[in-house]
Formats: sequence, structure tokens, C-alpha cells
Amino acid sequence: MKKITLLFAIICIAISSQAKIVTVDDSLLTDNQKTELTVKNNVEMVSKYTGLGKEIGVAVNDGLSAITTQANNFANTKVGTWTMWIITYKIIGRDLLKLIIGIPLFFIILFVLLYQFRQGFYPKKLRMKGSIVDGWLGKAEYEVVTPSSDSKNTAWTILIIGLIIDVAIILITIFGK
Repeated sequence: MKKITLLFAIICIAISSQAKIVTVDDSLLTDNQKTELTVKNNVEMVSKYTGLGKEIGVAVNDGLSAITTQANNFANTKVGTWTMWIITYKIIGRDLLKLIIGIPLFFIILFVLLYQFRQGFYPKKLRMKGSIVDGWLGKAEYEVVTPSSDSKNTAWTILIIGLIIDVAIILITIFGK
């Protein structure tokens, strides 16, 4: 009961000690009083927004510090490391795979094209009869076959068309979706 009485007394004192607010028409105030009220209102508003800005800054700083700390702790775990790899793959993985596949593919196709070009362009030595081991079926006999101009033209055509297709495949592989 004493606590309730004490609480009631404190509330009564707080209510009676509040300043009384009186409303006055602006036309009754002098210019000095109007200026003083405007300055007082501006100072109160600026101090209120300054305090609010500081509180927001502290809250953002604390929040970002907590996020940074927790993200670092998470990244140091096995699951965090795996998650970072997945994020990295989502960002640059497809482009990296395109380069890893595209560049060797270009050189493999180029090698095959040049090999085929060489086969159709230069003279060849063919074994006509006999075996590799001398004396078993007799001495091996060879004949040199010189390619005709038609086979040289065919080799050039295959090389040029192959290079065009090779470049197109590589461009699609590297820069395509």
C-alpha cells in the first residue's frame, strides 16, 4: 500500500511540475519574439536530427560489424568454404568453363585440320608388297604417290572451310550463352 501511495505522489508531482503551454496569436508577438521562437525551434529540430543521425550511424556500424564478423566466421568453416566456391562459380564459373573448354578445343580442331591438309597436299610413300620384316615375305617395295592438283585443291578447301567452322565453334563456345 505504501508503494502505491508513493507512486501516486510521484505521478502527481511530475504532472504539476510540467510547464504550462499557452497559445498566443502570431500577430500579438514582436519581431524579436518571432525571431527568438524561430531560432529556438530550429535549434531543437537540428539537435533532434543530429541525435537521430548519430544513432542511425552507430546502429549501421554495429550491424555491419556483426555481419562482417559472422560472415568471416562462416567462411572459415568447411560449409562456408564450399558456399564461397558455389558463389564464385555462379559469378564466373560458366565463363571460366567456356575458356577452359574452348581454347583446347580450338587447338585440337586446328591440329586435326592441319594433319588432314598435310595428308592431302604432300607426296606419300606407300608400301606396295612385302612385309615389315625383310626376308619373311621378301623385301618391301614402296611407291611414291604425288598428289594431283585436284587433291591439293581439295586439301586447301577442307583447310579453309575447317578453319571457318573452327573459329565459329570457338566463338560460340566462348561467347555464347
